[in-house]
Formats: sequence, structure tokens, C-alpha cells
Amino acid sequence: MAPTSTETFDPTVTAQVQVVELFGTEYNVASTSSLIRYTEGLNGTIPTEIGLLTELTGLNLGVNNLVGEIPSEISMLTALRELYLFWNLLSNSIPSEIALMTQLTRLALYHNFFTGSIPTELGQLTALTWLNLKENQLSNEIPSQIGSLSALEHLTIADNEISKNLPTEIGLLTELTYLRLAQNQVSGSIVSEVGLLTALQWLYISHNNLSSSIPSEIAMLTALRSLWLYNNSLSGSVPQSLCSNSFLYQVVVDCLPDPFHVECPCMECECFY
Repeated sequence: MAPTSTETFDPTVTAQVQVVELFGTEYNVASTSSLIRYTEGLNGTIPTEIGLLTELTGLNLGVNNLVGEIPSEISMLTALRELYLFWNLLSNSIPSEIALMTQLTRLALYHNFFTGSIPTELGQLTALTWLNLKENQLSNEIPSQIGSLSALEHLTIADNEISKNLPTEIGLLTELTYLRLAQNQVSGSIVSEVGLLTALQWLYISHNNLSSSIPSEIAMLTALRSLWLYNNSLSGSVPQSLCSNSFLYQVVVDCLPDPFHVECPCMECECFY
């Protein structure tokens, strides 16, 4: 009989299991490389038996009604390259065991109820090109280990409760084209290392607690197309040298004179009031 989500399993006998039943469907362990149950109205928790499908390279359980935590057994899926658990009701912390899936290139956990810190172990997922953690309840700082994700092209942590300063290690993400950290509680200044992200096209850091002036290094982002800085406590001017960027079509800043505002001496900025 195939294991079911109500039974436990012993990882030592995983090789003996031929068929696994998940969400009412049986899957052959040896031949199942992709499991897509997107928008099927799935309920309950993610079964621990998911870890038996060790040939999986793609897992999509997005847009369902799954609850509870991500089972640590998911780390047994060491061949997995894409993991999509977005738009569910998942909660508790993101398990550090995810870091054992070192082949992951895309990780989508957005629009859930995850709490706690972003695991420092995520820095071990050096094959990641796409990471989306937005619309959760994640708190504390962005870990410095995020700088180890040198292949990352898309990073979204918007709409959480992230606080403290931006890590300077963010400047190591030189393949980034999209960075969205808006609607958090990030404080301190915009670190000058942001200027090292020379592939960046979209930078959204609005709705935070950022202060001080805009660093001149931001003008080094010569591929930048859109820049959102509004609803912070920034002051001063948009760097003059940013105006020579022919790709830049949108800069949104705070324009009210009090208590903080940003001036645009060489371009027409969009104002947030």
C-alpha cells in the first residue's frame, strides 16, 4: 500500500518505496520528475511524504489553501530546481533545511503567513536566480549571507516586517536586475554598495524608514529604468549624474517640503504626497 499523508515514514527505507499517495493521487517515485497541483483547491498540510519523491525537479503547489508549516522532509528533494508554494496559508518559520536543496534556481514563497527571520542558510542556495518572499510576516534584518547568492537576478522581499539596516553585502548581487524591498521597516541609509548592482533595472525601496541623503553611487546604475524612493525620510537631491541615464523613465520621490523631501534638479520626478 502506498504511504499516505496520515502515516509516517522512515527515511532509511525510502529506496524501497515505489508509489506515494499525495492529495488523493498516486505518484511513482522513480519516474515523477514534476508535480504541478496549481490552483486545485488543495486543503490541509503539505504531507511529509513529499520528501520521498526524490526525482522531482519541479514542484508547484501554488494558489491553494494549504496550511501549517513547510515540512523539513522537503529537504530530501535534492534534485529540485523550482519550488512554488505561493498564495497559500502556510505559516511558522521558513525551514532552514531548504538550504539542502542546492540545485534550486527558483523559490517562490510569497503571499503566505511565514514569520520569524529569513534563514541565514538561504545563502547556501548559490544556484538561485529568482527569490520571492513578499507578502509574509518576516521580521528582523536581511541576513548578510544573502550576498552569497551571486547568480540571483530577481529578489523580492516586499510587504513584510523587515527592519534594521540594509546589509552592505547586497552589493555582491551583481547579476540582479530586479530588487523590491518596499513596504518594510528598513532603517538607516541607502548603503553605497547599491551602486555595485550595475545590472539593476528596477529598484523599489519605498515605504520604509530610510533616512539621510541618496548616495551618489546610485548613479552607477546605468541600466536603471525605474526607481521608487518615496515614503521614507530621505533628503537632498537625486544625483545629477543620474540624469544622463537614457534608460531611466521613472523616479518617484517625496516632494512635500516638510519634514523630508527629495529634489530633482535635472529631471522630472514623480511626486508622492
